[in-house]
Amino acid sequence: MTLLATWIASDNKKEGLRHSSIYITTDSRISWEKGKVFDGGQKVFGSKSSPDIFGYVGDVTFASTVISKLKNSVDDGLIFTGDMMPMDKFDRIFNFISSNLNSYPLSKRKNFVIIHCTRAGTKFFCHRIGWSKILQFNCQSVIINNISELVIAEGSGAVAFRTLYYSKYDRPEHNDYRTSRAVFHCFTEILQKTKDYTVGGAAQVVGLYRSGNARFFGFIHENKRYYLGDEVNSEQNLNFVEWRNERFERCAPENMKLIVGAQRQPKT
Repeated sequence: MTLLATWIASDNKKEGLRHSSIYITTDSRISWEKGKVFDGGQKVFGSKSSPDIFGYVGDVTFASTVISKLKNSVDDGLIFTGDMMPMDKFDRIFNFISSNLNSYPLSKRKNFVIIHCTRAGTKFFCHRIGWSKILQFNCQSVIINNISELVIAEGSGAVAFRTLYYSKYDRPEHNDYRTSRAVFHCFTEILQKTKDYTVGGAAQVVGLYRSGNARFFGFIHENKRYYLGDEVNSEQNLNFVEWRNERFERCAPENMKLIVGAQRQPKT
């Protein structure tokens, strides 16, 4: 399995709290029986031509394949029109996934959850498509409040993650209470402390802002740079994405320290 978290960020405007961005983060581990693992699996995806991002937990072979095809179809304009509303997008995504599953061998099907986030105007939306051998498809729109908070957590590490988040980070006395960074703080803490061999590797993140399409982030952890689970060395182009550390602070990839003028977040 894996661990996935989606969170919303909001800021204060004259008219009150308004959504500013939405993110999906996952670990990078693919696991098999007897503790065999691979920490380089891509689990977050995003369109460069449409404000749509995706993540998954569960059946690696089916979910990663169908999302890759879906993203390419979105990028090439085969699935959505430019003014399509979120629920219409959701319906087309569901039809795409279910059509692919129908041709997928029944004996090879495993449980999975695919998360889809999108934007219409300045509002963000989140949809969950789950499939299991017992319930078959279970789909829903996830409620998003105006405050910065966790939207949804999925995967084998979700119980431990939610327990830590609500007992520590989502409390008024915590420095990160009701902030965007609280969810990512909690997520990276779970990655560091978990004993669950199915959860591990570096965090990977994709997000949407009020304008533009998918943005991927590099992750700096223990003086190393990671992008979609892979370590990035100094010979590669380091300025192709924004880089964040465990506290979701903006960092310079060259020295892996906070960039000049970046807001320093309180340590926890």
